[in-house]
Amino acid sequence: MPFVIFDEYLLRVSKRHRWFTDDSSKWNAGNKKEIEDSIFNWLIRCDDETKSKRLKAIHAIINDCGNLYCKKEGSNCKKCPLSKVLNNNEHFNITQTKLFN
Repeated sequence: MPFVIFDEYLLRVSKRHRWFTDDSSKWNAGNKKEIEDSIFNWLIRCDDETKSKRLKAIHAIINDCGNLYCKKEGSNCKKCPLSKVLNNNEHFNITQTKLFN
C-alpha cells in the first residue's frame, strides 16, 4: 500500500509553500491529512504500483529541494526548481502543478 513519508524536508517545504492551512511547526493529524488527501486525490486513478513510483519520485524531489534550496536558514527560493511548478499565491493543489503532466 503506497504511503506518504512525512519528514522534516516535507514539513519545511509544505510550510513555505503554504500546502496546508495549519500554522503548526510540527506534523499533526490535521496537516498530515491535508497533504495526504491532496496527493492521493491526484493519484486516485493510478494503480498501486504507479502510486508507489510517483510517491517515491515526489519524496525524492521534495528531499532534494529541501536539502539544496529550502534550508532551515539561508533558503534559496529563487533557484528552487519547485518555484517553477508551484503557485505560491494559493493553497497547494497538486493537480495544478506541472509534476508528471
